[in-house]
Amino acid sequence: MLTAAQIKTMGLFDPPTIAALSETLGVVESVSAAGAINLAAYHTKIAVSGTMAFTLANGTAVGQRKKITCESAASTPAATLTIATPDATTGYVCPATFYFDTAGQGVELVWIGAAWRVTGIQRAGASGVLVVGTTVIQAGNLWAFLNFSITATVDSQTTKGIANGSVIGEMISFGTSVAATTPVGTIACTCRDLTGAVAGSGAGKGLKLNSATLLENGGSMRWDGAVWQLIAGGAGVAAQP
Repeated sequence: MLTAAQIKTMGLFDPPTIAALSETLGVVESVSAAGAINLAAYHTKIAVSGTMAFTLANGTAVGQRKKITCESAASTPAATLTIATPDATTGYVCPATFYFDTAGQGVELVWIGAAWRVTGIQRAGASGVLVVGTTVIQAGNLWAFLNFSITATVDSQTTKGIANGSVIGEMISFGTSVAATTPVGTIACTCRDLTGAVAGSGAGKGLKLNSATLLENGGSMRWDGAVWQLIAGGAGVAAQP
């Protein structure tokens, strides 16, 4: 496999050519130290150990692609990747940060000239128990499964809600491991349920889980660029308008 330096030479030091060659030839590097992500390598595999912080600077040429994946995770892993300039275009909004704590999580981006746009998301792993009304949820934007705890009537808004997706077709699943004392949990979420109802915004609005039967408080959703569309859900799952 060619090194980043060899790719630069082959590309005659022209940024667009280098970006194209890096993607085609699959320049890959593995890193275990926190800090700035190398823009010269197409694919950076990070080894997460404990709490770490990574940054991704602006791209150097339109069309430049960058892939970042979690290769391993140990010692209560918690790595935050901060994107210098995330895309804010409606339908393509890129989160300012990504959180890696499970091997297999990943994100792929393209530099569109003024910002990084997400082109691919690789979710993996499950959250810990997310207590509705208490736990911050939005930071975990690469978890494949969200595990909720609902006791009585509780409401999660702002950062305690479910973050929007980053790329069309992205999938997420959720379930409930605790449902007690006539559970009614409402979680802020830009979503549409199986009946076509769209969740409202604000206190008491969002994804509603209101069954004492645990299996009925679970389902799966797909991001369509505007909302999370529920594609499977138990009897207790609905959108609270």
